[in-house]
Amino acid sequence: MALYLFLSLLIIVLLILTLLQYLNTNRIVDQQLTQHKMMFPNQIRRARSVYMRGIFRANHRQRNLRTTAIVSDILAAICLVNAVVVHFQPDSTVSLGNSLLRGQALHVSSQLNTTIQNTSLLIGMLLALVSRVVWLYLSRWRYQKLVKADSEHASGPTDLFWTPAALLRNQYHLQLGIQAVLIVGAIFLALTGLFDWLPTPNNATSQPQSQSVPTSPSSSRTSAPSVNTESNTSNASSGSTPQTTQPTYPIDDMKKAPLAPAAALANLTDADRAALLFTMYWTMN
Repeated sequence: MALYLFLSLLIIVLLILTLLQYLNTNRIVDQQLTQHKMMFPNQIRRARSVYMRGIFRANHRQRNLRTTAIVSDILAAICLVNAVVVHFQPDSTVSLGNSLLRGQALHVSSQLNTTIQNTSLLIGMLLALVSRVVWLYLSRWRYQKLVKADSEHASGPTDLFWTPAALLRNQYHLQLGIQAVLIVGAIFLALTGLFDWLPTPNNATSQPQSQSVPTSPSSSRTSAPSVNTESNTSNASSGSTPQTTQPTYPIDDMKKAPLAPAAALANLTDADRAALLFTMYWTMN
């Protein structure tokens, strides 16, 4: 519970910083609209975004670092999603009649899911830490680049790419704050995967109770004689003398059956006699 609470606080702080950064960007656009009255806010945002990307394209080293950071973020997100899916996925139900084998299979499945979850979480957060360090360096480098560009082209608000010094400094500090929150979250999740701090969800530990264990053919075969035994015992108990032996056999029913007339026996073929002898043999045994 404490883990989820801490992560929720980090997400709330991250959302607040992102909102402040968005409001700061709107203030920069409002400053530009005072001079460029014929442009729409989206046009100014798009033009400034193209200008920021052009700064990276003009520098080969920073462009490669930016690509590395983006790829690391994508891989880290994939690992994080995989860890979350495995964490909240219930253990697979194994259809085994033997409860011992079933328990062993569920234990092995649970251990495998835990290993995959922690490994994905650890690898993903290490990649996230690498990308965060790169983004911190790029944020510092871009801030210095923009300050230098504004000082060299002192045209003020008439320049579309000009940024007020106070707003530019606020934007840089907000970017540092966002990266710092992400670094704290990545370190915490990496330690969680390393030391297996994730709590087990309720739906992963509870096994479905409504599923019945399938019976084996041997159990179905043994259940039929038991039913016959109980029915025959109840029938025998209703007679004059109670049966002292618990099991009954089909030979008892054959003894009670009336004898066939001689005319019927005369019409039997050799195959019929062989079948009767075979049935009698297995009934008596």
